[in-house]
Amino acid sequence: MNVVHLDQELSERIEALKSTGADFEAKIHSAVNKAVNDVLDEWVDQKLDQERLAFEAQHAQLVDTYLHKYVAFHEGVLVDADESERQLYIRARQRFQHTVVAIFPVDETSEMRAHHSTRTQLASRMKGN
Repeated sequence: MNVVHLDQELSERIEALKSTGADFEAKIHSAVNKAVNDVLDEWVDQKLDQERLAFEAQHAQLVDTYLHKYVAFHEGVLVDADESERQLYIRARQRFQHTVVAIFPVDETSEMRAHHSTRTQLASRMKGN
């Protein structure tokens, strides 16, 4: 279990209200998890935008080498390529487990298909593939 350190004043308020019922603690737990998930989702979106920009900047060169293939970007760098999006995804997930990796199809007018390795969104994005 991970520990979250709250501001002293907030901790004192929670302690004071704990005695109001068992439901209160569950609500605090739920609120903290939702807030952390929201921050993580925002961070992932920012990272995917950075990967998209790197892909777009390199698109012309990628077409020369990887036309009709898929490429994976991590931290703005091309890290892998494959004819199979699924195989590329599997390798990227194994290699970069809990970090953002964006996978793009390389064609004349490519659009992003981004994946990242945080468990919840990764599973939902792969259901369609």
